[in-house]
Amino acid sequence: MVVIKNYTSTQINTLDSITGRVLYDSTLNELRYHDSNSYNNLLVSKDNSNNLTDINNITISGVATLNSTLSLSSTTDATSSSAGGTLTLAGGASIAKKLFIGTDLSVGGNSTLTGTLTLSSTTDATSSSAGGTLTIAGGTAIAKKLFIGTDLSVGGNS
Repeated sequence: MVVIKNYTSTQINTLDSITGRVLYDSTLNELRYHDSNSYNNLLVSKDNSNNLTDINNITISGVATLNSTLSLSSTTDATSSSAGGTLTLAGGASIAKKLFIGTDLSVGGNSTLTGTLTLSSTTDATSSSAGGTLTIAGGTAIAKKLFIGTDLSVGGNS
C-alpha cells in the first residue's frame, strides 16, 4: 500500500526512520519516496505553472497520447538501431508530417521514396568509387530519361 500525505520539507526531515512511504513535499512541490536511507529519492516535481518536471523513471503499459510537443533534451548519439541514443523505438514508427535529420542517416533495409529526391551537394565525382554527391556500389536501372550536365566516363563496355 502506498501512503501519500502532505508534508513540509521540515516535517519530512523528521521522518527518516519510516521506509516504504511516498510523501508529497508541499514546500518544494515534489513527490518523494523513502528507501532504506532517506526521503531524498525524487519521483516527480511540479513547477510554478503546474508542469511536472524531474520525473524519475516512468513506465507506460498502455497507450500514451500527447496533445502537444514532446521535447527530449539528451544529446546522446545513436550507435545502432537498438542503441538509439536519446530515443529508441523497438517497433515501427509512423510520421505524418516532415522529418528533419541533423546529421547522418543510416537505413538498414530497403527504402522506397514516392516523391522527388533532391541532392544539393555540388561535389564532383573523381572515379566510379568516389562518386561525389551520389555513389552507387551496385548496378543501376533507370526507367526514364537521364540527363548528364558535363562529361560522361564509361569504365567498361558501352
